[in-house]
Amino acid sequence: ANYLGLTPASVSRMLKKLAKEELIQHSSYRGAVLTKKGEKEALQMLRRHRLLELFLVKVLGYQWDEVHEEAERLEHHVSEKFLERVEKLLGYPDFDPHGDPIPSASLELPECPYKPLDQIEPPCVVEVCRVSDKNAEFLRYLTTLGIGLKSELHLVEKAPFGGPLILKIQGERKFLGREAAQKIFVRKKS
Repeated sequence: ANYLGLTPASVSRMLKKLAKEELIQHSSYRGAVLTKKGEKEALQMLRRHRLLELFLVKVLGYQWDEVHEEAERLEHHVSEKFLERVEKLLGYPDFDPHGDPIPSASLELPECPYKPLDQIEPPCVVEVCRVSDKNAEFLRYLTTLGIGLKSELHLVEKAPFGGPLILKIQGERKFLGREAAQKIFVRKKS
């Protein structure tokens, strides 16, 4: 309830409704888990959302920090036919503009064997493969640092005692806090 900014009563009502629709199994004070039907619905919604985000960036020219909320508004109002055409237009993509995997039409997710940047040991060169899209301000901040998908980052060192990571991005020395580095997923370049 706190995470969603809702009252506990509202969350309880929604959980009961989802359980009645057989989308979740819910035990009071123990939590909820998705049923097979619920998993399928969740993957379909994820597919819609991520395809729409990519469509907004690639076709309509939105920035990566603008698309999450816009896709949230659209995802409940587009038909399957529209979504199929969007997917075809985009060339059947595997990943959205933040690097999150897009479930296929058969609702399978591509593998994402990436690690958070804060878990990588320097010195090394990494490529940004995925970035948390929960906060548009965070995405704008990364843009000012020159960090985006497929960016090459030279991890020079990690300051001790939880200090920042020291990076070279396009030849410039930059500092990145550990909290931010946890939201950037990378793969080492050989």
